Formats: sequence, structure tokens, C-alpha cells
Amino acid sequence: MLKRHFGFPHPLQLGTRRTIEGTPKKRSEQKAKRRRRISYAEKTADPALYNAHDWRTAANRLRSAPDQGKLAETSTNEQLVVDLPAIYIDYDEQGNASISGAAISQLGALLGTDLSALDRTPEQIKQLQDAGVQNILANITPAGLSVYANGQSLLSIAWTPETLANMGDFLGNMDDPSAKQIKDLVPVLSNMSVGIVMRIPTAEGAEELPLIADAPDAKQLMADAKAAAPAALTALLPDNLKNMSALLGGLLAGLPPLKVTFDAAGAGTLEGLAPFILSQIPAGAISLPADQLDSIKKLGIQSLTIKNSADGLNLSINGKEMPTILWNRGEFANLATLGIEGGVLKALANLDDGTLETLQQVADAAPILQTAKLDVTINLPQ
Repeated sequence: MLKRHFGFPHPLQLGTRRTIEGTPKKRSEQKAKRRRRISYAEKTADPALYNAHDWRTAANRLRSAPDQGKLAETSTNEQLVVDLPAIYIDYDEQGNASISGAAISQLGALLGTDLSALDRTPEQIKQLQDAGVQNILANITPAGLSVYANGQSLLSIAWTPETLANMGDFLGNMDDPSAKQIKDLVPVLSNMSVGIVMRIPTAEGAEELPLIADAPDAKQLMADAKAAAPAALTALLPDNLKNMSALLGGLLAGLPPLKVTFDAAGAGTLEGLAPFILSQIPAGAISLPADQLDSIKKLGIQSLTIKNSADGLNLSINGKEMPTILWNRGEFANLATLGIEGGVLKALANLDDGTLETLQQVADAAPILQTAKLDVTINLPQ
């Protein structure tokens, strides 16, 4: 019986093209690395790998070496699976894209479709080169989505079949027709494996950088976030509260579970803090403008819970957990340096300046999010 999947019988590991050369010791090391990759592929032959029901397990799998091909091998006749080999897109100095040596224009003509959107401008390529960017990897697996530049993680979202289903239900309840269309595609993500690699021209003789580098020291990342948090909080506060940044920083690091309840007029009531601290909050300080409240209600959000940990940020909408945003590989710092300043996000997704500015603000506030103790539930009027 023909399997209901789009895939290939042999796994194609994402990686840079290398030849075994140099000293006998180097050849031995390279062969050992290849053996380790084979070992990983053998482990992923277990179908249970692609059925993670815990976001931490999904996160660990998300950060493993890309492994297109294995999903199709472990699928059943009843499963709809999308498992494609890595797509390598090479760019020249002018931003012209090619795949396997064929120009995008030629491939487009062959397929009868316009692929010119894959081309980039010479200015974008130069910005990437000036930042030392050699490669960009966008990788979707049954465990989540990850984006890398020079092997450094810029974005990591981990999901499980349950959190994807929850997100699909949430999108399906929206009035926006496009959201409902996306909802029908969400379940496919738990059975999808595809990677896209963009390779930027580099100087001759430059050391080749990996698509996925070794994980950084998580403890050091948290220590760096704690050191940067006071300045980040001071920059975020209005002028009349900047002298209280040390006190507020201490409060954020030891926050108890909080609950904010808004009434139909947008007035909010905060619960969970000591009475003395609550008495210091000016009347009317917690409120939502009518237009914002109406927009949230149209999204179907009745409650929103935000929790953080050293690994990332967990969101639950209406009591249902959503995919997890991870930050334990230095994502925010890499997002600012490589993603925004280095031009990776503009080259990858053609983001406009307004979106990039918003992302920069999020990256600037990241140390606060990472070091604060967040367990906040926001209840909205029915």
C-alpha cells in the first residue's frame, strides 16, 4: 500500500559540505563526528521521538541535529507526513539565488511559477557579509521551529501535538477567515520535517561555520541576564520611576503568583501582593483602554497565563497551554546581534523596519523576562 506521505526513504542530514582532508588525526576526528551523527539517526528511528507530550522533551529534540528523512521512515500508512530533504539556497554577491547550481529564474520557468521572491538585494547580502554571516537555517520538525545563523540560535519554539491542537482550536475560534485557514494546517506541523538553508558568499579561506553549533553554557547565560537586568529595567521605566528600579527589580525576582482581573469597563484588580505593596499602586493604574479590551475579546481570550523559567516562556490561553518560546541558548542576544543588526531577519523573512524595531525592544527587555519570576494570570470579562 502506498504510504500517505511526501518523503524520501533515506535521511538527508543537514550540514555543510566537507571533504575529509588534512592530518590523520583530523580525519579520525571527522569520522568520529560522522559516527555520532549515525548514532543520532539510529536513536530517532523510534517513532516515539515524534510523539512528545512534554514541552521540555520537545525542546531537547528541537535542538538535536536536523534529521530530515527519518520521519517518513517511521510513519504509518494512516499518517499524513510531510518529510522533505534539506533545501540549500546559494546566493551570489548580487543576491541572485540558485538551487543545486540552477538559477531561480530557470527553476521558476521549469515549474511554471515565479520564484523571484527568493532573490535578495545586493545591499542585504553585503549587510550579512559585513556581520560575518555565512549561513542561515530555518528548520521545522515535529518538535518545533528553530532558526539559526552561523549555528547560533535566533528563535526556538517547541511544541507537542497537544499544544499544536490547542493553538489550532484558538485560531479556529477567531473571526478572521485567514486564521481559520491556518488552523487547518496546524495539525500537519506535528508530522512535518523540512529544513531550508541559505548560504551567503564568504571570503576565500574563511573557516566554515556549522549550521548548528554546540549549546552555550546555560548557567553563564542566566548569569549574564541577571547582570544586564538592572540596566534593562531602568531603561524601560518612565523617568519618575527610574529611581525605584533597584526596588522593583528585587520585587520582580521574587514575585508570588499574581492574578489580574479586568471588568467590562477595563478596570483591573490585582491580587497576590502584600497589602502594603498593593496600597502603593495608584488608583486606576491597572486598566485597559476600551479599544484594546474589545480587540482581546474578539480574539476569544477569556484568560491568559504567563509563566517563565530558565528555559523559556510558557503561555496558556483559556486554560490551554500553547507552544513554548525558548531562550536558553542565547536566543535574545543572538536575535539582536545577528538577527536585527546583522540583517538575518530581513534576509530570511523580509521584515519591515517597524517589526524589527519591535523585536529590538523585546530583545532589550529580555533580561527582565528571563530573571523575573513570572506566574501571572489575566482574567478578562466574558
